[in-house]
Amino acid sequence: MPGIPTLFQALELTLDELDKQNMHQVADVMRSNPGYAHLGVIGASIGDFLPADPPAPGAEPLTNYTRIWKNIFQLLADLEGRKGFISTLTGVRDGLHKLATIATDEDAEALADLDSSGEADQMKATADNLKVLVQELIAKAKLIAGWIAKDLRPVVNTAAITDPIPAATKWQARDVLHWRKTGTFVRNLLDKANATGDARLRAYAYGYLVGYTCMVCGSPFINSIVGGPFRTQWWRQRFIRVHVDAWVYGYYQQTPRPTMGPGDVPSPPYDWWPSLCDANLHRKLNLGPTDAMDPIAALNLVVMAQPFPAVVPGDFAQRWFEVVQATFGPAVPEGLSASSLNGAYVMTWLMLWFQTSGVVLGALGCRPKEPQPPGNCGKDRSELDPFKADEFGNPTGPPPANIDEDVDDTALACAIFFSILGGLIPMSPSGVITKIITDEIKSGSVDWDNVRCKIYWNREYLHNAMAGFQRLVALTGFAYPDPKVFAEDAQALALLQSNKPLESARNLVKSRLRSPFPSRAWITLKPDEDPATTLVLAKIFDEFEKDPDATKPGFESPGTVAYHAEAFPSFFLDDPGNPVGISPVKRGGPGLFAGHGAEDTPARFGSVVANAIDLFRDIDTRYPNWNLDADRGLAWLTWKFKTGYDPGSVDVEPEA
Repeated sequence: MPGIPTLFQALELTLDELDKQNMHQVADVMRSNPGYAHLGVIGASIGDFLPADPPAPGAEPLTNYTRIWKNIFQLLADLEGRKGFISTLTGVRDGLHKLATIATDEDAEALADLDSSGEADQMKATADNLKVLVQELIAKAKLIAGWIAKDLRPVVNTAAITDPIPAATKWQARDVLHWRKTGTFVRNLLDKANATGDARLRAYAYGYLVGYTCMVCGSPFINSIVGGPFRTQWWRQRFIRVHVDAWVYGYYQQTPRPTMGPGDVPSPPYDWWPSLCDANLHRKLNLGPTDAMDPIAALNLVVMAQPFPAVVPGDFAQRWFEVVQATFGPAVPEGLSASSLNGAYVMTWLMLWFQTSGVVLGALGCRPKEPQPPGNCGKDRSELDPFKADEFGNPTGPPPANIDEDVDDTALACAIFFSILGGLIPMSPSGVITKIITDEIKSGSVDWDNVRCKIYWNREYLHNAMAGFQRLVALTGFAYPDPKVFAEDAQALALLQSNKPLESARNLVKSRLRSPFPSRAWITLKPDEDPATTLVLAKIFDEFEKDPDATKPGFESPGTVAYHAEAFPSFFLDDPGNPVGISPVKRGGPGLFAGHGAEDTPARFGSVVANAIDLFRDIDTRYPNWNLDADRGLAWLTWKFKTGYDPGSVDVEPEA
């Protein structure tokens, strides 16, 4: 399933093509209501956060994707009596910057003022608080790993083949929106917008139509990289998706677009491609002319389990829910209501703010400039790495204050749980401050070379910590990698206690001719396995990072076709070499479903833009109910298991 940045890009490309085709009436509606059009193109993926509102007192806790992000947000915000990661990291960064300026200026008076004013104590408290936050992060990482392995497992992938598939009212909203009456939902949206004359709803419906098209064309592409659909590879899907999103954004943000040379080496090179880190994609969702929310205030509401700010207009949300009811009737999932759209909007906005505002992931800059050593400080830069551990497996701090001491360069990599959420580790500028003040100022003299080296060690340590953090959140599917990682044919995973190379760019973002397809379930836990143990965490990471092994049993039967081309993502988005042809998205029916399994049967849909224009030209038609996960491969309409889920003998029938 394409990610939000890719969906946004599909919308922008479609708008440009609508103008070229003189279809200005459609384009103008979306351009006049851009926030609603971008909310619409997210389409069925809004189901990730449906519902998101705080449960009523005594109610069961949320078990969907919302649960994970709320726990991530709890680490960022300031709580009563405790500073969160945002203010703490800012304080650590600013403290080190101030110390570096003092050392560069050799300003002994300013250094002494740090002590007399109490600012040194404040810096120390900030650094100490970071250690507390890291311990909280570790605990949450274990919980999150358990939820990923167990609670986020799609409901249609049950543990035992004898179990019946639960009724749709018990499914996660995300699965219902991808698996049931998908084309009917689009038709009902358009009809509701026409009946009400609501320009906001029309822009949303047009955007949703583009998102529907992008999922039909793009999900098979991504499945071919992953090796299986969301149902069986639900977290590897997110891992691959963030890399595809990073490639798409970097590629399309350049004029002229990059060209691919021999060996899939682009010109300009990946190092030059724009990054999503500070793309500010959350602003595309603003429903008014200004920022929709104060992110810090919204974070605090999430942390305190308070009601979300009312951002989505009530009349718009009610009309949206009437479409939900008209489409699914009594099969609407529990907790899905008109008011739930607002909560899903807030969580989506906050997630994009976390991922693309640069406030958190770019605390030192999205491509931070590495500090330069002031002279011979006696340390190799590779030693100033927080992702090393002592003999007990604990993260080390910066080098000790003694300039002549060495850091153990054979220490183990950090524990695997850092791979689940990222590894901001205990940095300690407090040690620098204390040492400088006690050893230098209070002794009546300042060895400025020594001071500058101590500060440099900690600045380099912080730089490496943030670089590692950015890499780890990308490796775990919570944020987007910098495109420069695609330039490496093999990335060593020493950070994650693994010596197996990470797959190269062409394997992470380029479609494949998969045979067999699809893989069976990504991970299965034994009844006595606790998903929050370090051993299971290692198993989880190894399973979602690695490519399914076609030489071993582990694929569903009968096999199907994932995709028909080996290409980069631009191929399914707008490549003129991928035309609509005889099998467009708007074609569908029982004949296609009945023929599945034959190598030459699945439709080669063509590109998103070509199909979107085709659909807008025939705006009054009824749209096929495509399975938006492309679960069993190309060209499958929505379907259901006849009985339970048996990966050794998949038996399905069309959705009624």
